[in-house]
Amino acid sequence: MAQRSVAQAEAARRETDAYIRSAAGASATDEIAKAAQLRDAGTITADDFEKIKAKALA
Repeated sequence: MAQRSVAQAEAARRETDAYIRSAAGASATDEIAKAAQLRDAGTITADDFEKIKAKALA
């Protein structure tokens, strides 16, 4: 039962993320470029950048 709840929560999160991306109008390229700037400035780590990149490309 817990696994089903987790799966439902993840599905809802993905749908929400997709809606936010579409409403914001930011493309995957824009998100990756912004993350690269943050990484280069030392604001986020390389691991954080890779996570953001993977999410943007999903």
